[in-house]
Amino acid sequence: MSPPLFILSTLAPDQTWDAGLQNFSAFQPQQALLGWAAQMRSFGTIMTRLKIPCFVTPAPEMFFTETTWTVLARTLGLPKTHFANAVHLRFSAGRHARILRGIPNYLASAETAATGVLPTGGHPFRDQNTAPHALAGMLDLTGSAGPLHRPDGTDILRMAIPPGLLTADFRPEETSLAPLTPGDFTGLELISLADAAIATWPLPPAAGPSMHIRRLLLEFQASTDKPFLVLPWNLANPASCIPDVATKLARTLSTGAHAANLILFPFNATSASANLLVPAVAKIRANIGETDEAALSHLFLGAVTDLAVIPFLRRLQPVAWIDGLDPESAWTEARLNACAIPTLTLRYALTEPTMTEVHDEFGQRFVSSFTLPVRDCLRLIAQTRSIRNDSTSAVPPIAPYSVRRWRGWLNKFTAAR
Repeated sequence: MSPPLFILSTLAPDQTWDAGLQNFSAFQPQQALLGWAAQMRSFGTIMTRLKIPCFVTPAPEMFFTETTWTVLARTLGLPKTHFANAVHLRFSAGRHARILRGIPNYLASAETAATGVLPTGGHPFRDQNTAPHALAGMLDLTGSAGPLHRPDGTDILRMAIPPGLLTADFRPEETSLAPLTPGDFTGLELISLADAAIATWPLPPAAGPSMHIRRLLLEFQASTDKPFLVLPWNLANPASCIPDVATKLARTLSTGAHAANLILFPFNATSASANLLVPAVAKIRANIGETDEAALSHLFLGAVTDLAVIPFLRRLQPVAWIDGLDPESAWTEARLNACAIPTLTLRYALTEPTMTEVHDEFGQRFVSSFTLPVRDCLRLIAQTRSIRNDSTSAVPPIAPYSVRRWRGWLNKFTAAR
């Protein structure tokens, strides 16, 4: 059997589409560093280099008749037989899976199933580790994703993938010691929470280097002692501790010897969570205090739109604080470490219980989790300084994917279909 042609999809409310199916090269997510979009970009990069055809679609459910495929092939200037071995690969959590009818469907996931969910309704995907019946299997992107089952309770087969996905979309780097300039940060969008009352997702692209980037550079050139904290925020996890942690850190670290810059990196946006981001940011602003300009001006929303900015971002010596109870924490931590951005994973420090009530497309749910007590903020900042001082500026070698191993995996994947 011939190798498959992959049709890839994920939730991407930050994208504009002018076709139901596009070549993989057309997919340019706003948050290219983390989450489902990054995983899809990296997988598609490997397939493209192996000369395996890859397309992306915003809505796999739109393809459901023979006429659809005929029109699609004609529009793309391809014979209909081109899609004879097509496979749909969905990058998301199981509850966000979508099915492309008539071809095999697989889920690619880095999410470890959450257990602290109390659903009050009857939605079949309410418990977060259930996925559609039609899925033929799940690609485990971390070695610890899942477990996942169908609504009838049957397990969905987990399939391992070869190493290399973490860094396949990285570019070779040259270490530069030249002074940083604002233009070096092209590919990083930032907005201060002092201005975020008008923020939307995706973040509006800046016409040039923003005043926030200029201020960060001035602070960096004046002193390298100020902590620079990156806070990855999984918007698909309604019980994420990150908004609460950001609020407590902003209050604690706004001025004086403990001042720090904090960047929230939202990822895994869905249409629902993207719409809720503005009220979520408004709540953070209200909890900090609308008039506390010092705290709000040191707290940012950010997005890496181009991975070429990573070497320059790394020059600011950031440390990422990761919600260790987040379902994608393993992928997030490994991805940032592969960028030579040191991480502090909050797991045992999260001791303050929380309960989040959620009303979304899966009905009403209560999701239990834990957050960071205020009393531990300064202790962890001291630990962060130690991590920052101990980290080296050397760029880790990019772990190359093995062409032989990936071709072997493709052969097994093809035979298993």
